[in-house]
Amino acid sequence: MENTVGKILQILGFIVIGIGVLLAIIFASETGSIGMALSALFTSSVGGMVLIGFAEIIRLLERVVQKVNPFPSAAQSIKSGVEVTNQPVGLTEENKEEIKAFLQKNDIQYDRILSTPREDFFIVVLKYEAMLIELGGFQPKLISKEKWPHDLKHWYEAQENNQ
Repeated sequence: MENTVGKILQILGFIVIGIGVLLAIIFASETGSIGMALSALFTSSVGGMVLIGFAEIIRLLERVVQKVNPFPSAAQSIKSGVEVTNQPVGLTEENKEEIKAFLQKNDIQYDRILSTPREDFFIVVLKYEAMLIELGGFQPKLISKEKWPHDLKHWYEAQENNQ
């Protein structure tokens, strides 16, 4: 799940750093003062890094909230004003390799890996069953289908019926 505020703060941080570099070049060429150029560069770098740091804090806090309550029910989402999305989060190559390595290490044969609407949660389709795999901790964690949250079971069944 991508947090819009965090993404905006991160972009603003890079913009502030970029403007600082441009100002440092302009100050150095216009005034010939290296001190003034370094001052502008240092100030903008610190400000930009603070914004990027806040963006990272927001991203980490969002992950903590998802760990505490990774599958909010539709009723909770409506009450809190958060829209539940049915669009799966993309499966990156890094995630795919981590899942494959974990499955090979545990001698688990799989047919395919599906991304879910939740970040760091993926469905591994085996020959006769499907399992939920959680990434993001120290090591991946498998969750049997009997222990899946109700809304994720419905999402998976809807995906299977559409194929």
